Amino acid sequence: MDEEAAEVVMEIFRLCIAGYGPSQIASILEKRQIEIPIYHAKRLGITLPARSDGHSPYGWDDTTITQIFTRQEYLGHTVNFKTRTKSFRDKKKLANDPSEWVIFENTHEAIIDQESFDIVQRIREGRRRVTPIGEMPILSGILFCADCGSKLDQVRHRGWMHEQEIFVCAKYRKHKGMCTPHQIHNVQVEEILLRELRLITASKEQRLNVDSFLGMVRKYTDITELTAEIIRSFVEKIEVKKPEKVPGTRTKKQTVVIYWNFIGAVEIPVEAQEKTA
Repeated sequence: MDEEAAEVVMEIFRLCIAGYGPSQIASILEKRQIEIPIYHAKRLGITLPARSDGHSPYGWDDTTITQIFTRQEYLGHTVNFKTRTKSFRDKKKLANDPSEWVIFENTHEAIIDQESFDIVQRIREGRRRVTPIGEMPILSGILFCADCGSKLDQVRHRGWMHEQEIFVCAKYRKHKGMCTPHQIHNVQVEEILLRELRLITASKEQRLNVDSFLGMVRKYTDITELTAEIIRSFVEKIEVKKPEKVPGTRTKKQTVVIYWNFIGAVEIPVEAQEKTA
């Protein structure tokens, strides 16, 4: 194994789990003057089917980072038939659909464990984008409507405090009447998650029976605040149910369902709040 290259790959995955996007990771690697794969291979006397002319030795780009995220070879697998040629005359390579790949598992030493690989894939599926008012909050892309299955859209405006930011069902926002708002404040979900995570990481080992989950519990022993890394490590997704009026009162109760990685769903009631403008 190329230990130097393996450490770079592991760092790229660590940075993604910590909340950095491909462009940010590329900038970090460039500032650290870490060689791009072409130059690293060239220094070792390995010829790759790509040109290095005109490229900086440290000129990482987001495309390279994104490709690294998807390579199952880092799990210790051999992946065949990723590309094809049109004919024996035309040697230009075309990408095959992943359904056409042939994967042989555990053929060599893994660089990335399955847990970290899966977390990165979930982050990429629900990635947080940068908008004119800054990067989307840490819960962006992970909340879903419990009734229609749509994602909950982040709603915020310039001048709003974080306490005013809310999530609303995307289908409701686009087509009024096809669903209900399922509105919930960011801080409500954050408070629930932080409380539940602290309870979980304070649990005794006998209360949990999944090795992968236990490994994360041991890693985070004293969670004081939420980060993208912590959320994606523990949470698959969160479903938000519509508020229901409590009989005989003016109070509404709302339930969120946290789908924990490896151990399943847990329902948690929360008092519904009105939108703050």
